[in-house]
Amino acid sequence: MRGQGYDNGSNMKGKNVGVQKRILDLNPRAFFVPCGSHSLNLVVNDAGFSCTLAVNFFNNIQELYNFFSGSNHRWNILTNHVTNLTVKPLSETPWESRINALEPLRYHIDEIYDAVYESTLDSMIDAFGKCTAMGIAKKITDFKFLCCLVTFYDVLFKINLVSKTLQMKTVDLQGALKLIESVKYFFGELGIRKWTE
Repeated sequence: MRGQGYDNGSNMKGKNVGVQKRILDLNPRAFFVPCGSHSLNLVVNDAGFSCTLAVNFFNNIQELYNFFSGSNHRWNILTNHVTNLTVKPLSETPWESRINALEPLRYHIDEIYDAVYESTLDSMIDAFGKCTAMGIAKKITDFKFLCCLVTFYDVLFKINLVSKTLQMKTVDLQGALKLIESVKYFFGELGIRKWTE
């Protein structure tokens, strides 16, 4: 064995009692390299939870999913309006896979809004459900929400592509570094465009 690499869990990478230590005891040349995809996910996770705008945005996404998934009747209203994709819950791990929850909203926000609006008028939905739908309708038409939707979709789409590539068996260290540089360049360009527009 020339090396070892896995996620950053202490039971795996622990220097004293982890798998890394046990393998190094057998072969001191089997150097540990943390999983690039998992490390990228940890960075994205920490960045996302350090921004109140991001936390609020993703809470709104989860609230929308909870509203429709909490009732077969409301789910039917949604699927009558959105035929291609349906809303999905947020994934706790890995963070970059939240792209799956954003995709239906990114490309079908008008149809999802129509489903929410119909829920505010539906006689089979109680007053609490109607009030919840009114609140959601207001949130998903807010300018900040729509800007976050487009921005976070683009960011997570790029990160997800890199993450999936880092998980391929054929990627090497040089290829991984190029991918990470491409993400850094993407964020630099994104920041420059925001300030110049």
